[in-house]
Amino acid sequence: MTCRFAARLRVAFPMCMLTLAGLCLSPVASRAAESLGELLDQLEHSREVAVRLHAAEALPQYGERAVPSLRGLLHHGDPRVRDYACLALVRLGPRAEAAVPDLIAIVGNPAEPNHLRGTAIMALAQIGPAASSALPVLRAVIDEHPSLGWRREVVSALAAFATPEAVAVLIKLLERGERQEQLVILAAFGHQGEKAKSAASELLSFAGRSPDRELGDRVFLTVATFGRDAIGDLVPYLQSDRLETRRRTALALSRLGPDAADAVPMLCETVNDEETLMRFWAAKALGNVGPAARPAAESLRRLFDDADPNVRWEATNAIAKIDLAAITQDDRNRLLADPDPGVRQRAAMICFANR
Repeated sequence: MTCRFAARLRVAFPMCMLTLAGLCLSPVASRAAESLGELLDQLEHSREVAVRLHAAEALPQYGERAVPSLRGLLHHGDPRVRDYACLALVRLGPRAEAAVPDLIAIVGNPAEPNHLRGTAIMALAQIGPAASSALPVLRAVIDEHPSLGWRREVVSALAAFATPEAVAVLIKLLERGERQEQLVILAAFGHQGEKAKSAASELLSFAGRSPDRELGDRVFLTVATFGRDAIGDLVPYLQSDRLETRRRTALALSRLGPDAADAVPMLCETVNDEETLMRFWAAKALGNVGPAARPAAESLRRLFDDADPNVRWEATNAIAKIDLAAITQDDRNRLLADPDPGVRQRAAMICFANR
């Protein structure tokens, strides 16, 4: 667990100083020899905050063995003990699956301290898809708390679940048009990376409906964080009737770099797009794929005669990344005599590097 979670918690639950401190502790090494019983006793009974935090930090080394006792502590009469137990479950992540019902009970109880409910939501998020039964109670929290701080943690949990039902809730929030929340949702999906790949289709569909250009770009770039598995969802959009959609797709593929290798055949077709902007981005995406895009070399060479100097520059740059040997002497001569100084400079650099 890193301090990144602590920063999020500071925004959402400023009173949660004990949990905040616990999230920032480094992994335990010097006291790792303590038994499970000793650590549980420290967490429940110690009067020293540092000792309790240490116990919450160290308990995950016992994995699922620690979960039954931590579940019991989630029902302790002292809310501080419940908070420490939640913190240990955050660190256990998916291994804490058995505690999902207990965490749901905490999240769904308005009488519980807000910081404790927030830590329980974080634990559910760390458990991931196995905690998706928490969806109804998390939806209730969204309705209960309009503040972005609270909703930020719920959004992170729903993105971690990435079930069709959880994705549907997040798409509805995206469609509300509240910019800060939209950015939080996309950031939550981006943080999950390939684990959220099941959301790609719905996100791209939403982007196609949204008139917001900046938001549409962000959605496609978010889908790019899902990695190679997002290619199948992205590539069909290269054939969209809308230039904006085709551009976003090529932009997203360019961010994928070598992971976009499966898109090379379609990108080879896109370098012939009638729109200058698309030829530029297709060349850029192919260049970022690197040597795996060698089948595109001939298509890129044809762009050396493109009417737009930016396209010629990007084609030159791309083929240099893919396969320098594909550039013939005639190509070099033509590029070195290009009317655009930027293209000539790039060609000269390539010729120098290829000596």
